[in-house]
Amino acid sequence: MMLQRKKSQRRPGLVLSWFLLWTSLQPDYLHKVSAVNLRRFIGCAVREFTFQAKKPGCGSLHITTDACWGRCETWEPN
Repeated sequence: MMLQRKKSQRRPGLVLSWFLLWTSLQPDYLHKVSAVNLRRFIGCAVREFTFQAKKPGCGSLHITTDACWGRCETWEPN
C-alpha cells in the first residue's frame, strides 16, 4: 500500500519535469513576446476578464466578458 502511494506522488513531479523540458526545447520564435509602447498605441486591445458576482443570501456567479481599451470599433471585441 505504501509503495502505491509513493508512485502516485512521483507522477506529478515527473509530468512537470517532462513539460518543462519540452517547453525549453521549443524553437525561439515561440518564446518571443511582442512589446507594445502604450504611449504610442493607437489600436484596439481586447482582453477577457472573469468576475465573480456575489449577492448576500444568494450563490455566487462567474461572469466572463471581453473588455477593450483604445480606439475600438464596435465590431472589434466580438
